[in-house]
Amino acid sequence: MKKDLAIDPIEYELIEASLENSLSDKMKAEFEERGINDLDWSLKIAEVKSLRDGVEKLFLKEELKSIHQELFSRKQEKTTNISLWILGLAAGFVLLLIASSSFFGLFQSKNERLFQAYYETDAGLIAAMSESDNYEFDRGMVDFKSGEYNTALTFWDPLLKADNSNDTLLYFVAIANIEVKEYKISEKLLKELVANSNSHFQRDAKWNLALLYLKKGDISASENLLLTIKTHEAAQLLKEIK
Repeated sequence: MKKDLAIDPIEYELIEASLENSLSDKMKAEFEERGINDLDWSLKIAEVKSLRDGVEKLFLKEELKSIHQELFSRKQEKTTNISLWILGLAAGFVLLLIASSSFFGLFQSKNERLFQAYYETDAGLIAAMSESDNYEFDRGMVDFKSGEYNTALTFWDPLLKADNSNDTLLYFVAIANIEVKEYKISEKLLKELVANSNSHFQRDAKWNLALLYLKKGDISASENLLLTIKTHEAAQLLKEIK
């Protein structure tokens, strides 16, 4: 079975530039670093190259002529020097983008692209919390793990209002709010967790809060948090922010 490769927008841009021999020095260093740290890097390169080659073979010469005439009939004097090869490559590039999950990300800001590339939905808890009377939380977790985040919040919000000292509840309410795009609510809750040095979720809270800061353009706040997270992923994101 073919491996399902997740190629994010940053990776796509690096591979595309490599295939076109247009890597800058900074991009070349990043490309080589990913080759060392990402076990699937060679597969991702092959995937992008295969898609490009496949797309180019889809277009016959006569079809390209037809597209050329239809799109540029009113501007013939400006298009006499446009080769069919360039047009085919452009059309292939569009199809490649449509086939890629990164298509819409290419039209986003750098901060938004990085947020989308690095943010991962929490899978949720496998086991129930240790408290004996936690039906409402467990019921909400079922919905959370099914992607029904608003439904999960209908169970969890009343629990949080009654008692906001449970860091597990705080964390998953914060994540659920990210999923439903209530970023301000999530930011407030994550700040509480970051301030709690006894919380088991403190590092995860720092990571997600740093991503929210990045998303809204508060680069300084994002960098300050990332510097406190001693993981390869945090270090990598710091490099990409700068």
